Amino acid sequence: MITRHFYKPQPLRTLEEIRADILAVEREAESASNWRSNTTGNTMKTKTKATPAASVAAIETGACNVFVDLGLADPDERQLRVQLAMRLNDLLQAEGLTQAAAAKRLGIAQPHVSELKNYKLGRFSSERLLHCITLLNRDVEIFIRPRAGADSTGVGAVMVWAAA
Repeated sequence: MITRHFYKPQPLRTLEEIRADILAVEREAESASNWRSNTTGNTMKTKTKATPAASVAAIETGACNVFVDLGLADPDERQLRVQLAMRLNDLLQAEGLTQAAAAKRLGIAQPHVSELKNYKLGRFSSERLLHCITLLNRDVEIFIRPRAGADSTGVGAVMVWAAA
């Protein structure tokens, strides 16, 4: 005899139940007023009420580059590659290319296009991504200009912009 198991859907929550949950979360966030600063000047928030299932965790404001926060090598290069890949994926989507058509147009294998679309950028250098953008009939311009702020110390920023 074959036993079949069917998925039994849970009843939908009412709008009032959802609103009550949101208000409860907002009240909990307001009541947690324990703020402290760490040595880097970032603000951290700690819970004041212990929860039975989870330990108390601190929320820390990170840097502008997630790769710096993760402690990965070459964080600026990684961020640049992600920004270029985002623009390249936008162009591929705007042209409505399938992965096979994109692979043919870019001169790479289809699995590499899949990696690009999923931001697995280990095999893509910044130069290779720039070359792929030019293969989609786009010009790439690089501007070098003085920093906008009065502070002349520190490291400048690299940003990727897409023209309208």
